[in-house]
Amino acid sequence: MKKILLLIAMFIMTIGVAQMKPCKIVFKSGEEVKAIGKIDIDDFKYKSPNEKKKIKIHFSEIEYVVIKFDEVERTYRFLLDDYTNKYKVLEEVVVGRISLYVTSMTSVYMEAEPSLSGVSYSLDDTSRNMVYDYYLKKINEDFVVYVGYSKSFSKRFKKSAAEYFSDCSELVSKIESKEFRKIDLPQIVAYYNDECK
Repeated sequence: MKKILLLIAMFIMTIGVAQMKPCKIVFKSGEEVKAIGKIDIDDFKYKSPNEKKKIKIHFSEIEYVVIKFDEVERTYRFLLDDYTNKYKVLEEVVVGRISLYVTSMTSVYMEAEPSLSGVSYSLDDTSRNMVYDYYLKKINEDFVVYVGYSKSFSKRFKKSAAEYFSDCSELVSKIESKEFRKIDLPQIVAYYNDECK
C-alpha cells in the first residue's frame, strides 16, 4: 500500500531539558544562587549544593538564569510578549540597544499508514528539525516583539525590518538590497548595535 505522508508539527520545548544543569540564578531581589537546575515552562526548578530538596519557583521572581550546557553558557529571561500579552521564558542571543531572544522547539514529522485498527503513525528520527521563534527588544521597552520563526519569517520581513530599524538608514539599505536577509537576523541585530548610532 502506498504510504501517505502526513505532516504533524509537534513542538517540544527544548529548553526544558530532562536533566538539571549547573546554573547561576539571579533573583529580582539581587540575591545570586549557584545551583543545578532546569526550566519547567514558566517555573525554574533548582537544587543548591547544600540542599537535598529541589526548590520550584516561578520565573517572575528571577531577573535571569545562566545555565551551562557542556561548555556553553546560555542566559534566559522572563519577558512580556507584546503580541500575546503573556510572559515567556526566552534565551538571550544578542544583547545591546536592541536585543535578540529565541525559544527553540523541535518540529517532528510523522508518517501515517493505514492499518487494520485505523491509522498507525511512525516517527523517524531523521525527520526532526529545530525551529526558532525570534523576538526583538529595544533597551527602553518593557516587552519583546515577535518577528517570526526560523523556517518561515513573515513575507513582510523587508517592510517590517525597515520599520523596526528605521533609525539606521545604512542597515535599512542593506536589508532592502538583500545584503541582509531574514535568516541573518542575529547578524542584523549585531550590526545595528555595533554600527548604528
